[in-house]
Amino acid sequence: MSAEVRSVSGAGKTTALALIAAERAALGRVLVICSHDAACRAFDRALAASGGASESIVVDTLVGHLARMLRDGYASAAITPRFLIGGPAASYAAVERAARGLLDLSWPELCDGSIDLDLPFARRPGALLESADALFQLLRRSRVSAAEFETCCIAGVSAFYGDDVEQARDLLVQVQRTGRGSKRAREAMLASEAGLRTQRRAERDLARVLAHLYREYLGVARQATMKSESEIVGFAMDWLSSDASVAAGAFSGCAAIAVDDSEDAEPALGEFLAIAADAGVAFIAVAGHEASAIDELHGRRALSVPPAAQVAVAGPPLPGPAVDAHRFADELEETDWIADRVGGLLGAGIQPGEIAILARDADAASVYAGLLAARGLPALPPPHAYAAPDDIADLFALAHVVDDPYDQARVLRVLASPLVGFSDATLWALCGDASGAAQLELDVGGGEQKRGRDRGAVRTLLTDNVLYGGADKALPETTREVLRRFRDRLTTWRAACAALAPSEAFALLARDSGFMLRWRRQPAFAMSRLIGDATRIEEAIASAVSAGVAGSLRSAIGALEEGIIEPRAAARTAGALVCDGIVGVKGERFAHVVVAGVAHERFPRIYVARAMAFSRKYGLIVRDNVADGAAQTAKFAWYYAKFEAKRRYLDGERRVLRYGLSRGVGSAAATGYGTPPHWAKDEDLLAEFLPARR
Repeated sequence: MSAEVRSVSGAGKTTALALIAAERAALGRVLVICSHDAACRAFDRALAASGGASESIVVDTLVGHLARMLRDGYASAAITPRFLIGGPAASYAAVERAARGLLDLSWPELCDGSIDLDLPFARRPGALLESADALFQLLRRSRVSAAEFETCCIAGVSAFYGDDVEQARDLLVQVQRTGRGSKRAREAMLASEAGLRTQRRAERDLARVLAHLYREYLGVARQATMKSESEIVGFAMDWLSSDASVAAGAFSGCAAIAVDDSEDAEPALGEFLAIAADAGVAFIAVAGHEASAIDELHGRRALSVPPAAQVAVAGPPLPGPAVDAHRFADELEETDWIADRVGGLLGAGIQPGEIAILARDADAASVYAGLLAARGLPALPPPHAYAAPDDIADLFALAHVVDDPYDQARVLRVLASPLVGFSDATLWALCGDASGAAQLELDVGGGEQKRGRDRGAVRTLLTDNVLYGGADKALPETTREVLRRFRDRLTTWRAACAALAPSEAFALLARDSGFMLRWRRQPAFAMSRLIGDATRIEEAIASAVSAGVAGSLRSAIGALEEGIIEPRAAARTAGALVCDGIVGVKGERFAHVVVAGVAHERFPRIYVARAMAFSRKYGLIVRDNVADGAAQTAKFAWYYAKFEAKRRYLDGERRVLRYGLSRGVGSAAATGYGTPPHWAKDEDLLAEFLPARR
């Protein structure tokens, strides 16, 4: 039996689903699948409010549930139980390792001449690997195997080009008649027959390369301890669908599954529910609303489950407030207005946590949080960001130096940080030789460096001057004393950290370097977040070392900096405004909301099509053209014009803005700045909410 909860936004879908979950928990374990972390928090609150919270109800995203199942069944899944959910760069690290045979041209098809190496990205291997990484993540989430990818790519060549290029000519003419596509796309669709033949050959050969790389990548990713979310979805679904007994064991004791925010579902969720039903899960409830779909850009899509029963939601939808929209000259004027509005609300007794400043994404929200904090408001950045990013970067640099005091770039950062506080003039002196005759130069292992026709070879080492006092005589007495104290502290830290686990060493440095003391002197709301940021970094380092991802403090910090590992999200801090991207508050509501930055190229963000796309019917669609003519291939231009990708993107951006404004119960405001150029008038989302001019 299944049920579908249908209603508009704000009508109580989550509450209704929470009641269903609480009722079914009496029969066994209930899996609640939410689209985002914020939606999980909203569901937990709905459970608590209804009195239905229970240990039998497990609330998580699909990735979280699948990761738990994989760890429980690691033996039959042939996967390490110690794997971690990695950061945004985790998958790229696996692609990079898988591409060794490609980069050194040792793959057989590259050696025997069967592939023409005049391929897209041939001169930019880094861009090829980045684009392949994005493509592979899409394939894993969409449940496309390596064999299916290769088969679809072969069939896709014929589907678009035909036996030669006659089919392509007809398809291009059909789209050209509609007038769709940008000027650049229309130029690309005018490719000559010779150009189309070159593009066909390049697409075929690139598809072979990518199919080989995809297979290699899957092998590397399976063994990797740090796995991306897409890899977890792919491997878990491969495992669950491999045998009925596997699925029966994974869903043993599960009485029901409840899906909230199904309009932003992972592509694999439908298959997951089908497997669960076949494994004996007796009840599945799904809640969603099409207008709340806001994460299509990241590959999410609406889940369609034919219900066997309808569950009505009592009560009408919450009435939304009128939108107060304003356009300003620039970002600073906009921020001043937001600060005045927020200050008025706080002065009226509204609690900071009831006020949300939302932006299109978390990066933009961080910018507004910083601008509002500079104006004296209790603003903190989104949960995945650091409240004091410069302090954290200084602390990371110190950790590198403690592990490797000859890391000159990090030494420079530490010396310029509040920990030491040297001026540019002092740093200049430390980078030169003792006589001060040398220029500023960092040793990069290149041997002797000649500077000036008459000076001969002069080699300078910043670390020699810092560690051994080579330039002390060139420094003022007070500066020399500061450097001496730092030298002594560095020696002490190195000895102490050598005897500690990496996470403990990081905690020691945060405490003894004075950062922790400075954070404790901040207002209560900021202090809590600052110390919490340090704690979640410690936890991430400990997990990485425990899983074997990193073996030292320096390697763990490096993985954090590169985005291979990512700390858990910070908890919301009492006494602070909520500053986040709109996706980051999925399912949540606030008394007052301001959606900021509705401006050209910020919201909507610049539309950039993927460098490589994939269609089960048309196979590989690659942007870069190796033939004469336009920069785009004709197939790429045709595909995005035929399916009106940019229009769909802008429709999605409008939906995101409306959703963000709907998060406000008492008031909602939209602000932006500047005037978009005339060619981007249809992208001016703010204009739709501004009062009509008389």
